Amino acid sequence: MTGTPDGPRAIPEINKRGPQNIKKTGKVVPSDTDLELIAKVYAADFERFAYDVDSRGPTEDAPSLSPTFIKERDQELKRLTSLNSSLKGYVDMIRQSLFHRR
Repeated sequence: MTGTPDGPRAIPEINKRGPQNIKKTGKVVPSDTDLELIAKVYAADFERFAYDVDSRGPTEDAPSLSPTFIKERDQELKRLTSLNSSLKGYVDMIRQSLFHRR
């Protein structure tokens, strides 16, 4: 134990959050140089997702999915769901054997 019995007993609220600690700042607006750097660093993403650094959304509609792609995707999702259910069953069985022994 350190310290003395005399002195303050309360712990000061140094890091307390609250409206008194919120500093209001102006809206951050990226400069032209910032936007150029963002466009350069994320060029592949902007191209892939059809975005432009000056727009708030895609500049093109999303590509339509072919019926073959949709069928293969749905089959894979069904397979993964089935696999997940099987694994959950095995995990439950192992848990039961480990923790509920008689």
